[in-house]
Amino acid sequence: MVLTKKVTAFIQSNHLISPKNHIIIALSGGRDSVSLLYLLNSLKTELNISISAVHINHGIRGSESDDDEAFVKKICSDLGVKCSVYKLSGFGKNAGENALRKARYKKYEQEIRKFDNCKLATAHHLDDQLETYFMRVFKGSGPKGLLGIPAVREKYIRPFLSCSRYEIDNYCTENKIPFRDDSSNFEQDKLRNKMRQRFTPALKEVFGNDYLGEFFKTHQKYEQFYRESFDLNCVHFENKIVKKKNQIIINKDDYLLFEKNQKSQFLEYCFSYIYGLSFTLASDQINEFEKFVKSANTGSCFEFSENQKILIDRSQLVFFVPQENQTKFWELYESQNVNCDLYKFSISRIDVDKVKINKNPKVEYICGDNLEFPLKIRYWQEGDFFYPLGSKGKQKLSDFFVNQKTNILEKRNIPLLLLKDKIIWVAGYRISNLFKVTEESKRVYKIEIETL
Repeated sequence: MVLTKKVTAFIQSNHLISPKNHIIIALSGGRDSVSLLYLLNSLKTELNISISAVHINHGIRGSESDDDEAFVKKICSDLGVKCSVYKLSGFGKNAGENALRKARYKKYEQEIRKFDNCKLATAHHLDDQLETYFMRVFKGSGPKGLLGIPAVREKYIRPFLSCSRYEIDNYCTENKIPFRDDSSNFEQDKLRNKMRQRFTPALKEVFGNDYLGEFFKTHQKYEQFYRESFDLNCVHFENKIVKKKNQIIINKDDYLLFEKNQKSQFLEYCFSYIYGLSFTLASDQINEFEKFVKSANTGSCFEFSENQKILIDRSQLVFFVPQENQTKFWELYESQNVNCDLYKFSISRIDVDKVKINKNPKVEYICGDNLEFPLKIRYWQEGDFFYPLGSKGKQKLSDFFVNQKTNILEKRNIPLLLLKDKIIWVAGYRISNLFKVTEESKRVYKIEIETL
């Protein structure tokens, strides 16, 4: 009852669960996750929620992994709780923790999409929080990293985060809850296991039995301070940036004038907006990035990870989402519309005498005497060239973009309209001289692009 009240209070104070939520419990079969399953199952009427479970069979411990799966299925069946099982493949016994976590959370996302108004609960507890905190302290984490494991992150919640492992053990014993021990939890080559078996017992010996309770109170104060500081800085950041879809742009000098702590929070702010995730940076990463900002030339990219890149564009930093769109293409038929990622193209034949002088870059008129449908729409590719209207001869498209002061990122997202391999229109910028309307034109087409 003590643990139940404590968890209920934590859920309410941190707004983890709302009435009519569907809660998926990440169920490994171990003591913590099975206890969470039993506790939320006992609270589902009081909280007005529905529950289910999801089990990930990593397949890295042979028959032991299969036994875990069978055990999880049985306890869910006994409780009348629906359980989904996902089996991972391609991982050996020595698979890295980060790779396994990434694969596991992909399956979690897949499961979450099955339900409306859904959240996924993991059984992280206060001991996990303490271990995470000190691991990050000794690895040189920045202020954001010292927040540790969040009680709530998007659709993920941690109802046990105020409870110690000892309290969960007692709950498990009192309620005669079955569970399985994961043999990998006792392997000495894993850092977290070393922390659990050597470091935290020493803390208890030095600081007494309530060391976790005092840590929890201090950590709560730090989290409140950090959030208030972050909120204040966000107001400052908003005045320094330009936001576009999937982009944040800031002047390099403005970034360099930030205090060190502000730089860390600014990067967190950008990653959250652009990539929709929480990202923890170590101090050495921030220092490396600052060196890059001071010395890199236009067109250079800094990679925090494969999907987190920052471009130098003259005097600006551009945070963006990398897109592999150079091989995409669409077909545009006569008198039809087609949607291409963020754009809608349309083409229609008009009478020659209805051609108007036009200043709208999203609308053009072209000679259609030699057109053959369907036309092709794609993005810029290395080696592209065309004959810009108003210019003499042909020009590399990359040079044209430089003249238009279009950065490397933007040029990769500008659609092109082509007849076979000939560029008709750099959409929103210029048509080709080869397709301009003249007095001899017998067929004229109106082409338009619209941002969706």
